[in-house]
Amino acid sequence: MYMSDPAQSNEKNHSQSYHTEPIERSNRMDVLKFMIPSLVGILLFMIPLSIQGEITIPVALLANWVQSAFAGVLPIFITVILMLTAVMTAITKVFKPVWILEKPFLKGLFGVSTFWFLARIVAAFFAVLTFYESGPKFIWSGETGGLLFSDLIPALLAVFLFAGLLLPLLLDFGLLELCGALLTKIIKPIFTLPGRSSIDCLTSWLGDGTIGILLTSKQYEGGFYTKREAAVIGTTFSVVSITFTIVVLTLVDLQHMFFQYYLTIVLAGLAAALICPRIPPLSKKPNQYFEHAENHWDEKIPRHTSSFKWGINQAVGKAKNTKWRHVIKGGVQTFWICG
Repeated sequence: MYMSDPAQSNEKNHSQSYHTEPIERSNRMDVLKFMIPSLVGILLFMIPLSIQGEITIPVALLANWVQSAFAGVLPIFITVILMLTAVMTAITKVFKPVWILEKPFLKGLFGVSTFWFLARIVAAFFAVLTFYESGPKFIWSGETGGLLFSDLIPALLAVFLFAGLLLPLLLDFGLLELCGALLTKIIKPIFTLPGRSSIDCLTSWLGDGTIGILLTSKQYEGGFYTKREAAVIGTTFSVVSITFTIVVLTLVDLQHMFFQYYLTIVLAGLAAALICPRIPPLSKKPNQYFEHAENHWDEKIPRHTSSFKWGINQAVGKAKNTKWRHVIKGGVQTFWICG
């Protein structure tokens, strides 16, 4: 259920559930609207696949295809995007055009602090030097700017393209509501986190840590996590994936020790997730929600209601209230902001 900001003591707390009628009365189309996108999201982000002897996830497979298919144009595209972003940020900073400031998305994209304004200008300048391989070699060489420009940035761009467009399948159709209701009694006392954070964890460990971070960021901005919870999830839950583990083992020719290696990672990860949230600096993070979030999520389950029934009701209600046009718009905006 949603609750008002606890920091605003002069406002009366209120709660709102997505769906309170018995699941038996739910429209079958609403149930399918919850189940199908959620299952597709799980398949895309959490299910490792073996493709030509390599372990990967479908989203990473799509990202690799984009990198291969558009390898020749990605450097040009990246340079243009960085230059356009720098120019638009400068225009917003200096001239403050109304047509940008009155639109929340454009304002959030280009109305940044002085630090990020300078960072974008420098990034665009370095991108041009690297693209043309001009200026000091230490800027554009294969060990510095060239490495970022040719390998890292195209990979991140491709990942964020599909993650931004497809993450709503995990976020907006009730899967997190169901997991939150089912797991909050376990996750909360052990890891001091909401039950819905289990999806962030699974996405990172089974899928990709970068996608887990993006998922957590979206949840924080939506008012589902506090600053402390988002920091804990981002540092202790979104660590290393099975796919990356296999890549590392392949590079050092230790594939035969996968079980021992990954068991060590799991044990170390669990220890970190248990201890780190209870000690500084994570324990000192404020339990405050994102200031621009309209509502704040509370996973309390009503008395005399089972966790499963409440979770299903909430999930179906969430899916019912989700509009596809908003999902598509939000996905595109996420890609532009992160990419």
